[in-house]
Amino acid sequence: MSKELTVKMGVKVPQSEFSSLDPNERGAFTVTPPPSAGDVEAQAARYALLMCPRCLYVGYVWIDTNFYKWFTCNSCNLPFRA
Repeated sequence: MSKELTVKMGVKVPQSEFSSLDPNERGAFTVTPPPSAGDVEAQAARYALLMCPRCLYVGYVWIDTNFYKWFTCNSCNLPFRA
């Protein structure tokens, strides 16, 4: 039986803001799902599927707005927000 997945669409960052993005606030995309067993099970709840608004690439991201304000797509390499 398959589990239904929810994918959130990202929001484009205007090109005029590219240079003002802080690299320390960039989140990472991963293509593999987060671990779901053992000591890190609670962390899996903080991961989400996110879609790049430009090229529609989908990946897992760690959702934590206290640390990660934007992400870079693994496919088109352009920034966007969650």
